[in-house]
Amino acid sequence: ENVLRWLVNRALARSADKIVCESNFVKNDIVKFTGVNEVKINIIQSPPPEIFLNYKFEENQFNVVRKKYNLPENFVFYPAQCWFHKNHIKLVEAFEIVSKKFNDVHLILTGEKFYNYNNLIERIDELDLKDKVRHLGFIDYEDLSYLYKMSKFLVIPTLFESVSIPIYEAFALEVAVCSSNAVALPEQVGDAGITFNPNDVNDIANKMIMYLSDDSFRNEKSKLGLERVKGFNHESYRTKLLKVL
Repeated sequence: ENVLRWLVNRALARSADKIVCESNFVKNDIVKFTGVNEVKINIIQSPPPEIFLNYKFEENQFNVVRKKYNLPENFVFYPAQCWFHKNHIKLVEAFEIVSKKFNDVHLILTGEKFYNYNNLIERIDELDLKDKVRHLGFIDYEDLSYLYKMSKFLVIPTLFESVSIPIYEAFALEVAVCSSNAVALPEQVGDAGITFNPNDVNDIANKMIMYLSDDSFRNEKSKLGLERVKGFNHESYRTKLLKVL
């Protein structure tokens, strides 16, 4: 499968008149693995989904959503499918360290229950975190913004992404981001969040503890995140894409 992908992507990249990607990291990879001239590669960062831009919350809906999913008062949020590269196992191992320092904080996970899900649940049981870590499975899309906003912050421990859509969603909703420093994510996050080594359980835990220990620092980062995506709207994306076309 990897060989086939390499052949197809190389052929497409070389025959294309223009190439669009979302980060300098991916641009450099395209050049490295396909050998194309970087002049025809254009970086256009995609905006958050329209629903998250200028979102209008309804105060009474917070209690409705909290009761619907039986959400705890304090929680960290990670919405992701249970693919192996999403790194759920390392996250819950780090969260065990966090929970010893912050006994009232929970970890809420969402996404489809497949691939690495059974291993994840087994590891949660082994770490005796069943009361602290909950996987909600799929949730209604209209409730997602409320889960973001009620969380302490978004954590993204993934081992590989082009860019992370949840990071842009959190930025748009003025929610702090604690992210893996893998591949293009540091470029995406910039100074609007904090990053960690996704293979180092202690580093993940320490960065999460930084946010939980300092509300003003966390709030400062959430404001920087909102500023970071203010220009990332669909009109701007359309303009840039039309220019390439």
